[in-house]
Amino acid sequence: KDRGVPPSDEDYVFVSYARADEKAAKAIIRIIERAGYGVWWDGLIPGGERFSARISDALEGARAIAVLWSAHSMQSNWVQDEAAFARDHHRLVPISIDGTEPPLGFRQLQCIDISKGGARASNPAIHRALQTIAEMMDRPFAPDAMRPDRGVSRRSAMIGGGAVAVGAAAFAGWTFLRPSGAAANTIAVLPFDNLSGDAAKGYLSDG
Repeated sequence: KDRGVPPSDEDYVFVSYARADEKAAKAIIRIIERAGYGVWWDGLIPGGERFSARISDALEGARAIAVLWSAHSMQSNWVQDEAAFARDHHRLVPISIDGTEPPLGFRQLQCIDISKGGARASNPAIHRALQTIAEMMDRPFAPDAMRPDRGVSRRSAMIGGGAVAVGAAAFAGWTFLRPSGAAANTIAVLPFDNLSGDAAKGYLSDG
């Protein structure tokens, strides 16, 4: 399947952003996908394709258009054009990623400022943005049902697995080197707690 072509068989969210904000945009895209919604962004366009034609088609088919306002996107003609389309078709979800207000002409709708909590699933402002998207998609948003971030999960699993391996090796070495006849020792394992503030990572402590 050509991922640059907007999906015709499913509803999706179009994400508009400035190239300088790509890192934040990718984080928000992952969160939207974790909430169960399809996403289209210009990073899906294969190299050498005509951007304007693909973007125009994607805008037409999107149920919701999330515009990421920032000091960078304020200067982008592409973002301004995409935001104007979203506003005129009543699909605009304005999100400020750095506290920047939308430019004149886009302040009729309240902009959701996520700058204080960042592009994290635990940020209440992100939940407000997802709720707005859910209303446009006509599909409910359930924070507790958000899918785990697979990228983060793999990284966490690798770190956790490494720690277990180091601990096992250390215990094996101590067992081998301890004097014979020494009194038996016991180990107490206390419950782990999720201190990250992200409920999606609770599986690490639960396991």
